[in-house]
Amino acid sequence: MTGPAKPSLRVERTWGREGVDLVIGCDEVGRGAIAGPVSVGMVAVKPLAAKPLPGIRDSKLMTRSAREHMYDIAASWGLASATGSATAAEVDELGIMEALRLAGLRALTGLSENPEFTELVLSSRVRILLDGSFNWLTPGPRQASLFDLDLSEDDDDAERPDAVLRERGIMLEDLEVTVRPKADRDCTSVAAASVIAKVERDAFMRELAVAHPEYGWDSNVGYGSGAHYAGIESSGVTPYHRVSWLKNVGTVQKEDS
Repeated sequence: MTGPAKPSLRVERTWGREGVDLVIGCDEVGRGAIAGPVSVGMVAVKPLAAKPLPGIRDSKLMTRSAREHMYDIAASWGLASATGSATAAEVDELGIMEALRLAGLRALTGLSENPEFTELVLSSRVRILLDGSFNWLTPGPRQASLFDLDLSEDDDDAERPDAVLRERGIMLEDLEVTVRPKADRDCTSVAAASVIAKVERDAFMRELAVAHPEYGWDSNVGYGSGAHYAGIESSGVTPYHRVSWLKNVGTVQKEDS
């Protein structure tokens, strides 16, 4: 019996030979959860200088212990790595696609804190390798910019991710994005991004489980398991639940402890 598919650098290196100087592998976790954030991981690599990453897999195909073992290795493997998240409240307010974009821009803002990364983005050919079949990261012609959305009454415009990126000279409309189904399975940079995003999000949910043990977040990490729905029925929802996704179950607000 064969094991999980092993990602490779074939795509990244092909692009490097075509003149791409920097590849940013990108993957999301938590899209289908009913509680907790949606998170995006990004790992930036110089495609012709990148070395293989033994042990990396699509995070969904790895055990928890294997993911946690690979976390520091994956995070430090490329030129830069970062994660970003959008809260459950932001998912409810914006919808999942805009929340994914917000999380992705927060991750990209984290990458831009690395001066070498930002210099390469401004002076070289950069391509984002996005897992899936739809580009949720950059706005299309019929989509509003996040800069035009009312994200939060408490948000300082100067600290919003697209504002920060613009201040650093990174224009969202100039970013080249290629979507690829199963990129988290097949491409090393995206697999690495999937691992760092999942490890960080899972750890966050397990921390929340200490204060909210009735939802089983230590094991389901916010996804819709039987124990999770039972907890909602018996205890109501928390500020960490995506209330707009729970129309058919009890949604009495639980006081946050």
